[in-house]
Amino acid sequence: MQSITIQLLIIDTDHNEEQARKKVIDAMDDLINEFCVQPIEKSKVVDALLAVNQAVLGFLLTGGKEILVWEDVTQYVELFMRQHNERHIDLMRMQAAQRGWKV
Repeated sequence: MQSITIQLLIIDTDHNEEQARKKVIDAMDDLINEFCVQPIEKSKVVDALLAVNQAVLGFLLTGGKEILVWEDVTQYVELFMRQHNERHIDLMRMQAAQRGWKV
């Protein structure tokens, strides 16, 4: 199986959950806007996609801090992301097999 690895920093911005949610929405709007211009600049699309991922990670960290008071939330976020990434990989493998795609 071929894959890529994307690294994101776990950055504690001290945002509350509402601020973090708004940051995700703003980042998603930026990503959508990159697809609304012609010609589409792939490097800008990837930059915007990474910004969305970073904002979602921050949202998870913020939410985790509100739930896991006095605990190391970074471990929770790492585990949460790892589990969901593995689930996504399994889903992509299944869809590839069903549709005859090469993995």
